[in-house]
Amino acid sequence: MVYYKQTEVRNFCDTNRLAMPKQQHFLGIKIDDVTYDEALLQTAAFLRSTSLHQIVTVGPEFLLESRGNARFADVLNHADLSVPDGIGLLIIGRLIGKKLRQRITGIDLTMVLARQADEQGKSLFLLGGNPGVAESAACALHARFPTLHIAGTATFPMFSRDAWNNLSENKDIIAESERMLETIAKTQPDILLVAFGAPQQDIWIDAFRQRMPSVHIAMGVGGTFDVLAGNLRRAPATFQKLGIEWLWRLFLQPKRIWRILRATIVFPVTLFIEQSKNQKT
Repeated sequence: MVYYKQTEVRNFCDTNRLAMPKQQHFLGIKIDDVTYDEALLQTAAFLRSTSLHQIVTVGPEFLLESRGNARFADVLNHADLSVPDGIGLLIIGRLIGKKLRQRITGIDLTMVLARQADEQGKSLFLLGGNPGVAESAACALHARFPTLHIAGTATFPMFSRDAWNNLSENKDIIAESERMLETIAKTQPDILLVAFGAPQQDIWIDAFRQRMPSVHIAMGVGGTFDVLAGNLRRAPATFQKLGIEWLWRLFLQPKRIWRILRATIVFPVTLFIEQSKNQKT
């Protein structure tokens, strides 16, 4: 049995794809400078294509993780669409001359994909989350888009970070992945949303992208299923507009404080240090 590695040749010659957007690089990771409307056009083109396109929603935590995770960095840099998900990226980008025009969150992009799937008669598969969460999220999407075709939902066992670092050699992950791939092959979804958390979800999509021929778009969505299912309240619109959703998440989930500190303090400090080094060389 063959498992696909990072050296697999990817399809960059899809004629349905729009012109490549301008890109900015942060800590060695590329991010597409796209607006919400431009991302919508891009995903519509992906759905018309005949190959799988991976979307990643890059925030400060992704960038910090990629510094010590070469596999994850490679996945991010080879994604077909990489959107900026973090107000900090936009603010710091302006300060260092790497402007990004608009923040695009994973949950907003999920709703875009659901609407496009509904309008184009395409189907979604929701994979991951705690037991029952994907099903509840699917019900929420169906309530919003009554004619949307949900191809299926499924959970995936939790594995340690060390296990994911050796994905191709871990028999348990491979066995569960084969089970999932069989289900995906039977249900033939056009869009696959994966909620394993980062970097696991993004690495998994990349590792098995050649094994899912029906899928046109695959995206890691983190905690989006929990928000859709009502298990986690999204920040009020005012918080979203001000770019302080992190403060709302801290209020609801105090245990996230280290993750929030990494995004709001560690990331900008790291970026400014890196920027200073690059200017001296």
